[in-house]
Amino acid sequence: QAYLVGTGSSDPFFEVRYSGMGGKSQKVHYRSGAVEKNLNPHWDGQQMMLGYFQPSDHKVVKISIWDQDLLSGADFMGEVRLPAAALYNVEGEKEMWIPLKPAYEKPGVGRPPDMSTTKVSGDILVRVRTEPAPQ
Repeated sequence: QAYLVGTGSSDPFFEVRYSGMGGKSQKVHYRSGAVEKNLNPHWDGQQMMLGYFQPSDHKVVKISIWDQDLLSGADFMGEVRLPAAALYNVEGEKEMWIPLKPAYEKPGVGRPPDMSTTKVSGDILVRVRTEPAPQ
């Protein structure tokens, strides 16, 4: 579950990627639908299985927020990164308000040249639920 808080108007959606800490992001693991003309969207019930984490994992769950624009393509709004090792230590369910940050990666193929310097504002509420790995 995630919420975005800010001012103005947009049609936000989010993507989840699971990647190496310093490496390139893997393909999109999940992409939500856009919520039209809303900066307080509720993506309630968006659940996904990311696999089993170990305390020594050097992987990151990246949630990026985009403004859907059918004419010029999606505009980057910000992202958060959650180290997999930190998620391993969550017991049961936990909610976290996390401020959006600019992109960590440098611009490249398929990325707008100003993505790493885009003005970013707002927070998302992320709910994490963990379950023990099967024996």
